Amino acid sequence: MKIAVISGSHRACETDRISLFVKEELEKKGVEVFHYSLKDNPLPLWSEDAWDDESDLVKNTLNDLQENISSCDAYVVMSPEWGGMVTPGLKNFMLMSGGFMFKPAYLIGVSASRGGAYPIAELRMSSYKNNQIMYLPEHLIVRDCANMFNDKADDSYLRKRLDYGLNLLIKHAELLAPLQDSGLINLEDYPYGM
Repeated sequence: MKIAVISGSHRACETDRISLFVKEELEKKGVEVFHYSLKDNPLPLWSEDAWDDESDLVKNTLNDLQENISSCDAYVVMSPEWGGMVTPGLKNFMLMSGGFMFKPAYLIGVSASRGGAYPIAELRMSSYKNNQIMYLPEHLIVRDCANMFNDKADDSYLRKRLDYGLNLLIKHAELLAPLQDSGLINLEDYPYGM
C-alpha cells in the first residue's frame, strides 16, 4: 500500500508540519508514503502543454510527478485556508498531476483560527472533475493549527479523528484496488469527467 500525502501550501507553514505528522502516522500503520510539498516544488501554471506528452512541460516537470502520483493507491490532500479559499498552487497541482483516476482521497483543511471548512468544500466541488479522484465523505479540519499535533494543547479528539480517517482511507484503497484492473475504466473514450 502506497499513499501520497500532499501538502498544498506553497510557503512554509503549519500545513507542511502537519503533513509530516500525517506521514509518520501512516508509516506507523505500515504504509509506504510519497510526501509531496508544494513548498519545495513550485509548478508552472497549467497550460495545454500538460496534455502533450512530447512537450517540455511534461518531459521536464510533470513526468516524475505523474508517475509518483499514479503509483499511489490513495491520497491525503491537505490545504490551508487562504482568504477562505484553497491555495492557488494546490488547485494548479490538481490540474497538472493526473493519475488519481478512481482512487480514494482524504481531505484535511488547516486553519490558524476557526476556519478550514471552505477549502474542503471547494476541493470537493471543483478539483475532481478531470482527474476523477474519489474523495471520502469523511474529512478532517485542523483549527488552531499551531497548537495541534505538537503537545501544546489537548488534541486527543483530533488525533482519534485523524486515525479514524486514515483507517477509512486505507480500507477504501483496498476495496477500490480491483477497479483499477477491472477493464471498466475507459480513459480512451472518457478521459474527462462530465
